[in-house]
Amino acid sequence: MVSFFFCTLSSFIFLCIHVCSAADTISANFTLSGDQTLLSSNGTFKMGFFQPGNSANFYIGMWYQELSIQTIVWVANRDKPVSDKNTSVLRISDGNLVLLDGNNLVWSTGLNSSSAHDAVLQDDGNLVLRDDSGSPLWQSFDHLGDTWLPGAKIRYDKRTKKSQRLTSWTSSEDPSPGLFSLELDESTAYKILWNGSTQYWSSGPWNSQSKIFDSVPEMRLNYIYNFSFFSNETESYFTYSLYNHANVSRFAMDVSGQIKQFTWLNNNNQWNLFWSQPRQQCQVYAYCGSFGICNDKSQPFCQCPRGFSPVSQKDWDLKDYSAGCVRNTELQCSRGVINEFLPLTNVKLPDNNSEGLLGSTSCRSACLGNCSCMAYAHEETSNRCLMWSKDVLNLQQLEEDNSEGSMFYLRLSASDMPRNSPSGKSNKVMIIGAVLGSLGVTISSSRGTFKMGFFQPATSSNFYVGMWYQQLPQQTIVWVANRDKPVSDKKTSLLKISNGNLVLLDGNNQTPVWSTGLNSSSAHDAVLQDDGNLVLRDESGSLLWQSFDHPGDTWLPGVKIRYDKRTKKSQRLTSWTSVEDPSPGLFSLELDESTAYKILWNGSTQYWSSGPWNPQSKLFDSVPEMRLNYIFNYSFFSNATESYFTYSIYNTANISRLVMDVSGQIRQSSWLNNNNQWNLFWSQPRQQCLVYSYCGSFGICSSKSQPFCQCPRGFRPKSQKDWDLKDYSAGCVRKTELQCSRGVVNQFLPLTNVKLPDNLEVWGITSFNTCGSACLGNCSCMAYAHDESSNRCLMWTKDVFNLQQFEEDYSEGNTLYLRLSASDMPSSSTSGKSNKAVIFGTVIGSLGAIALVLLAVIIMLRYCRRKRMRGEKSDGTL
Repeated sequence: MVSFFFCTLSSFIFLCIHVCSAADTISANFTLSGDQTLLSSNGTFKMGFFQPGNSANFYIGMWYQELSIQTIVWVANRDKPVSDKNTSVLRISDGNLVLLDGNNLVWSTGLNSSSAHDAVLQDDGNLVLRDDSGSPLWQSFDHLGDTWLPGAKIRYDKRTKKSQRLTSWTSSEDPSPGLFSLELDESTAYKILWNGSTQYWSSGPWNSQSKIFDSVPEMRLNYIYNFSFFSNETESYFTYSLYNHANVSRFAMDVSGQIKQFTWLNNNNQWNLFWSQPRQQCQVYAYCGSFGICNDKSQPFCQCPRGFSPVSQKDWDLKDYSAGCVRNTELQCSRGVINEFLPLTNVKLPDNNSEGLLGSTSCRSACLGNCSCMAYAHEETSNRCLMWSKDVLNLQQLEEDNSEGSMFYLRLSASDMPRNSPSGKSNKVMIIGAVLGSLGVTISSSRGTFKMGFFQPATSSNFYVGMWYQQLPQQTIVWVANRDKPVSDKKTSLLKISNGNLVLLDGNNQTPVWSTGLNSSSAHDAVLQDDGNLVLRDESGSLLWQSFDHPGDTWLPGVKIRYDKRTKKSQRLTSWTSVEDPSPGLFSLELDESTAYKILWNGSTQYWSSGPWNPQSKLFDSVPEMRLNYIFNYSFFSNATESYFTYSIYNTANISRLVMDVSGQIRQSSWLNNNNQWNLFWSQPRQQCLVYSYCGSFGICSSKSQPFCQCPRGFRPKSQKDWDLKDYSAGCVRKTELQCSRGVVNQFLPLTNVKLPDNLEVWGITSFNTCGSACLGNCSCMAYAHDESSNRCLMWTKDVFNLQQFEEDYSEGNTLYLRLSASDMPSSSTSGKSNKAVIFGTVIGSLGAIALVLLAVIIMLRYCRRKRMRGEKSDGTL
């Protein structure tokens, strides 16, 4: 009855809050600001302030309410963002819906009428401004952005000769109108334009018999979409609807320059691309901007030719290539200055050329003698000389077997020309530009000791950029860049130099996943050294960043683990979460201010220490293994600003590493060539169960069992998958949740000869029976123990951590009484002591429960009514 009461009360309260807060209309009494939102009547669409990607700007936009991925379908202030959503407001003013940034007008519906009464967000995604009678004055369906929703019409006005356009965003972080647009023309065909003028795709005219556009045969698959085309003397328009209104679908004029049709897949929680045009990315006109080369077989599709760099690397990282490439060295046209030509083979020649009849040699000389000539090509069949005197646009790399490719000669300063560069992939030593990624390229240190590239840990489906020993048969990862941010596709992800940093870009959206995080813009290359250190350098070769300053779980020879005495901060080794997940786990090793190394659980609880550094014996007091120094050369350094510890190997042919293991132990291992395996040289803590909370909440650790962790009766692993991967950190969860009400029986399971958990509370001095009854009478009490020597009652009111099972002959063990639902107790429990009791609570009768629920509903409805009459906002939603 108690549970019925609370469930019923919760449901009514939720209903009342929903009725009170959810609104689809902005009227004269309401404004939209901060985190407040509009919600269409059936909850399909939501409208409010949003930030695209990592942008710092705010926009008023509309998105699907129920989808797990925020998908923006309309933006009001596309090209005029605001910087603070809390000081900006959307409201009805002077007959219009306006967005104000403080007192400044940012966006408006732009009507000359003063009769606007309210604006309603409809369930089809149309925002409608209405007068007092409810008649529409303005609607967002007449002012489309990049998205074409079912029911919206894209028109051509035959009187004004103007089209209503879909226009792409500039980038994933900038919804301002981009270079690509879709419109209906006077010939009843849809066309995609670059820069509002150059057409590069057409749907073909409307076929009234087959009811499709001639170049869009996919429209015959009309079991999903119901397409309609209308034309009269004044206008033409095209629209569509969905046969099944439960489906979610949209068209988008994408930042890629392609028109794409998407359908939402509920099973996968993602958008499915149903159709796109042009089908090939490089058919999009000038997709890679000036001097950019488009290649459908590469990722990303755009590359800069030798001697050129992206005009804006930041824009390229956001898949906005429109600015193209710029020369690294500007051309000079004076006596003594040498320019040369870089041959680009098998390319589709750019547009905007001038031509004349000249031989090949004369054509080259003519371009060199013309200071405005950027490039040339020669057609042998017609003996024509083609020259380009402006920026080169729409340059496309064709496949090797494409017979229509041409040779294109791009003019460069002699200093940017290749110097006897060997053919093939350069995969040694350096990362310069986009090297590590799409083609599965790896880099190796100069002597081949270490290799770096994408890898998958164990059976994980995720990819990471990591470093491993190249010559060992076992792939042993020693450093990971994107530990907690994996990528799903190594073929489309890239590690490259960008904006003065080494960055990893996710192939799905080319957004940064990991970066070296420098404020400098002088990074030139990254070198993988033979000691396993990845070094980012400037043009002079000076160090800007190194992986040795950012170790993961592995401590290689030469790495220094420091304690900064000025900031009081330590550089840590942190375990992986599991063998399939390199994200930082619960266990870490660091140097503290007392010159001792300590291992921590969850960044706070210490469970092992090396003891302080002894300068006489040159070892840490609790690590006698350091005396075996015929293998390792240890060094400890301390001054006024820092302390650090490092080590090297006397025989550099040996391979050794120290790891903060997923077991919570620090382990030093050496590679045995004879056995082709790692040999454990030393580990601390020596016993697995000395690792704090190794088995998680309610888990029992026993050094004599395999695995070491078990769940007590009445409990099961919270995640069996994690336990199978030796990640026990989530611990155990009850099979039957405890209830604390009249008639519910709880009992105690005695766990004998255990180390009592931490976080105990001393209830008081009392007898064993009174202690048990006190725990039963406290709904928060999870377990208790009775200390007979002091007659103290010990209780645990939170999750039980660090529970350890001792051996039977261990004299210092205790008995812990763990609270269970009676249904989870063994059938015949005989503990030798009374361990059964019943909780006597209170229960509210059914009539009383109903009365309280009705009273709560009346109060909530009156509260809502008062707020609506005052025109107040509730719960952040209009």
